[in-house]
Amino acid sequence: MPDVLPVPPDAPDADAPAEAWRRWVEGMPPSREWGLECVSAAPGEVVVRFTGGGFPLNPNGSIHGGLVIAIADQVLGLCAATRAPGRLPATATLNTSFLRPAIGALVYTARVIQAGRTLIFLEATATDEQDRICATFTGTWAVGAAVPR
Repeated sequence: MPDVLPVPPDAPDADAPAEAWRRWVEGMPPSREWGLECVSAAPGEVVVRFTGGGFPLNPNGSIHGGLVIAIADQVLGLCAATRAPGRLPATATLNTSFLRPAIGALVYTARVIQAGRTLIFLEATATDEQDRICATFTGTWAVGAAVPR
């Protein structure tokens, strides 16, 4: 992995208002492509809603587990980025526990557990419309050197 990963030029600074973070999260290409709606974003916590529209479902009507994980990776990565301004963290580990089928819209809530100089540790949940946890996630994001703006 390279020491320096490019950061989108519109990435907010650490002291940016929550609205700037929310717009940035929604503007990232995977967020736009998957139709993710950022409910809130601030340093150390991101909440995103996924409606599931446009994706084929499993025979039982649930969202494919691979897509559930891919969205978690996106949300957790964006959450890590809120604690590493000027740098773009990369997924080092991502662990998932599926607790029930993910049916309908999902809300992903991600938060930083601990942020160090080179690693950021996070956790997240995906809950359904009845506020039941469908999946939990933990992971570590590696942080490279700062990128000049």
